[in-house]
Amino acid sequence: MMGLREKQTAERKRRILDVADQLITRTGGIEFSMRMLAELAEVSPATPYNLFGSKEGILSASLARSLTRTVFEGLSPKSSDPFDFVVTASGIAVDLLVEEKQLLRPLYLYLLGVVDPVHRPAHIRRSVKYWRTVAQTGLAGACGPEGVDKTDVDAVGYMLFAHFVGLLELWVHEDIDDRAFHARAIYGGLQMILPFADAEAAAQIRRRISEAKATVAKLG
Repeated sequence: MMGLREKQTAERKRRILDVADQLITRTGGIEFSMRMLAELAEVSPATPYNLFGSKEGILSASLARSLTRTVFEGLSPKSSDPFDFVVTASGIAVDLLVEEKQLLRPLYLYLLGVVDPVHRPAHIRRSVKYWRTVAQTGLAGACGPEGVDKTDVDAVGYMLFAHFVGLLELWVHEDIDDRAFHARAIYGGLQMILPFADAEAAAQIRRRISEAKATVAKLG
């Protein structure tokens, strides 16, 4: 149980992050000043620095809050066909980004464009862990009794991560639209688990790939 001081600190952090998110959403960028942030959050000018260390720390914390929601919602669904987890987890990850794109586009433009040895590695680790869990669950449903080894799970997890980040970069720069982001994330994810599938699962995955491919083709 948190004491009064911890509760007050947590409340100030939440308020600062909420205001930062509002400023980013309203302006479409991250160029707000820390002084403006402190004033709108009704804290002293030093408080954001004391609690987050820097503006980069605030942006990173905002991204982490969004990623927590993605992990919770993206890993929650269950399916009678476990390899469908790749479809649902990919789709949910895209949908959550699209839902808050006025906030998350600027944040990911920042994340993908900086060298930040302090905050970026933690975000990347959490993202890789998410996609590794997706890979592990998807492969468990696609493989036969012999299963799949840890090296393959790690490899597919990194492939899913790299595929998604590549699409994410195109999306944040508006080179692809929301629908193309969603369709290509699912299509690519299914392609990555197909080589590991047993005969029964492979037939079902190929059917899903055909459906996803048709969607991608329509979008151009």
